[in-house]
Amino acid sequence: MDKQTYTICVQSEFCGMRLDQFLTIHLPNCSRACVQNLLEQGQVQNSTRFLSKKDQSMKVILGSIFKIDILPPEPLTLKPIVMNLDILYEDDDIMIINKKAGQVVHPSSGHQEDSLVHGLIAHCQNQLSQLAGCQRPGIVHRLDQFTSGALLIAKHDIAHRHLSQQFEKRHVFKKYFAIVYGCPTPPVGRVEVCIGRHPKHPFRRAVSLTQGKQSLTRYRVTAQSCCKKYSLLECFPETGRTHQIRVHLAHLGNSIVGDKMYGHGRAHKDLLRQGLHAYQLSFLHPMTHHNISITSDIPQDMLDFLFLYFDKHILNF
Repeated sequence: MDKQTYTICVQSEFCGMRLDQFLTIHLPNCSRACVQNLLEQGQVQNSTRFLSKKDQSMKVILGSIFKIDILPPEPLTLKPIVMNLDILYEDDDIMIINKKAGQVVHPSSGHQEDSLVHGLIAHCQNQLSQLAGCQRPGIVHRLDQFTSGALLIAKHDIAHRHLSQQFEKRHVFKKYFAIVYGCPTPPVGRVEVCIGRHPKHPFRRAVSLTQGKQSLTRYRVTAQSCCKKYSLLECFPETGRTHQIRVHLAHLGNSIVGDKMYGHGRAHKDLLRQGLHAYQLSFLHPMTHHNISITSDIPQDMLDFLFLYFDKHILNF
């Protein structure tokens, strides 16, 4: 595919709209995530300069002209690594992987040849979406390194665009199990706050009253431990901010057991990673539009913790 160039002028009905929303409407088959990637790669410019991802929220002005270059995808340069992938679902368009705790999703510092992406490239023989960039082929959304559970993968760009739109419109149902300290009050509730970068720690996120992005997680307490020190929660994130559930529960004063970053600063002696598991994904198949609902069983390390501290008769699994 050759480079495609679009020149777009802002008409009156779009004045005051966010730049990323404006471009999503006007660029064919381009999700907001795709637009953000274009901004990050310096492929969008106005009359005075090249724009970056930090400009995504700027309001467009009547008569402004934007030039966008859509470059052909870069060939994959990552090395295929054969892995024993736990595949929950697969067809010609998508996959759902049961990611184990401790595995990083895409290459990062210290994980240049052992990320899940390396295993996906080997399994799919390079037939993966390129919308997220050459370092994240097929990745529609993320799970933190020490979070386990269901992860959705797109095998081609059309599937990726449809799935990204469902995530953006909050049409994807996501259910997590979290083991936390204490018990939230009320036992059924929602956390709706803005999340932004921590002012002192660039890899952390924090609740902010003045900046950041809106975020929403609903939760429900399903069981308490015999000693009342721990609770098992069902969490339903309606947005997808980085570390969202972990930040929200810490904000409530009920950090996740084993969460070194937002919890007690150390692993628990009986759970050596954070007790957070992506249990269920439900969405429309991007090509057939059939309902897909996939669950990932709670892993053994979390079950061992629950059976150690909770009454087995009140656990529903």
